Amino acid sequence: MLAVPVAPLLFGLPDHTKNRGDGDDDGARGTGIVALLARRALWPPLAIGFLYLGTEIGFGGWIVTILRRATALSAGDAAPAAAVFWLFLALGALPTAYLLRHGVASARIVGVSALLAALATAALGLAGAVTPLALAACALVGLFFAPIFPLTIAMAGREAGTAAGGVGSATALVLVAAQIGGATLPPLQGLLLGAGPGAALAVTGVCSLLILTMQGVTSSRSPGFAGDG
Repeated sequence: MLAVPVAPLLFGLPDHTKNRGDGDDDGARGTGIVALLARRALWPPLAIGFLYLGTEIGFGGWIVTILRRATALSAGDAAPAAAVFWLFLALGALPTAYLLRHGVASARIVGVSALLAALATAALGLAGAVTPLALAACALVGLFFAPIFPLTIAMAGREAGTAAGGVGSATALVLVAAQIGGATLPPLQGLLLGAGPGAALAVTGVCSLLILTMQGVTSSRSPGFAGDG
């Protein structure tokens, strides 16, 4: 099934590296899908896309069940946890725009957000039995998740260069990786739920720390990411 959306990306999109002069740096680097996949600097953003969307969907889809397994909350009492997560995930665009407008680097926002999301997840695991604290922790997870995916797509696009089709191809690759993560990580989280709610919740924390690690790799490979505004 996954080969269906991936195949057109690999074989159906034009390779914009053809018919370019040797002096065109962006053209020489290549902006076709296969050429972009060969760039190691794009691998961390692809990994972040995979981890992020799988974690977002998994957390939003399983948090009510996790809370019910971990506490004595009824379905009605636990349901708002998912609602506040999705709400603050949307509202998180506002502080993200503010930080970017004031010159905070995209890479720094992504890295700090991933770390804070991991800490909020840990707080949720410690305070899940207290409903107000659980709701606040879920809101914070959503808030800190908000900048990660859009800024990762933007940084991948910048890595692709300015040649025609580069940004679109890089975006497509990140989206494909994200969709694969969204299809694989939530079922894994559901399986771990059988071992206990803590194991399932740990997926969110571990993936957030992995995103932080991948962002560090991205910044080290492309130092310009650390200084963009």
